[in-house]
Amino acid sequence: MYYGISANIHLIFPAVERFKGIIVVCLLDRDLQHIEKWMKKDPKTFSWKPSLEFHYENEKKREQWAGKKEKSKELITEVVKAESTDSGMEAPGHLPQADCVLLPYILNFMCPDKSSFITSIRSVSMLLKVGGHMLIHLFMNATFILIGDFKFPLLYTDEEFVVKVICDSGLVIKESEMNKRVNTLNS
Repeated sequence: MYYGISANIHLIFPAVERFKGIIVVCLLDRDLQHIEKWMKKDPKTFSWKPSLEFHYENEKKREQWAGKKEKSKELITEVVKAESTDSGMEAPGHLPQADCVLLPYILNFMCPDKSSFITSIRSVSMLLKVGGHMLIHLFMNATFILIGDFKFPLLYTDEEFVVKVICDSGLVIKESEMNKRVNTLNS
């Protein structure tokens, strides 16, 4: 079982090669609605086609994205909503434990402080089977990102803090990669 905690459908496509079931966990009602519409092939749903073609073209596998899209729809067994509170994300308690949980950049946005970040990691770690994997993508050493003219605030996290939280939550770090960001703002 694989959990993708995001409404970014394209992020679950790699999972279709390794897992027999996918449960998508959303934090927002609109994300839940978006995925349900996508599953029903609603023509008004956002099209991931340009980004998927670009991704698979870079891998020289451009024709594969459509197959992965259909396969992922077959493998998604449930779309559920997690609760986001001031103290962090609370994973739905009725879900079975999973082999893999993906947290793509969501914690920096949804956690107002480090305490809620810690609570969220601990809550989500309870979804993992023993020996399971949690893939966490974070914005490190940043307090905001700009998308167009809009400034999105982020919870500031650094490598030392994140490593400590993960290890204190009973998880083991098998691999870690940190990419340096490019500051495009003029000082």
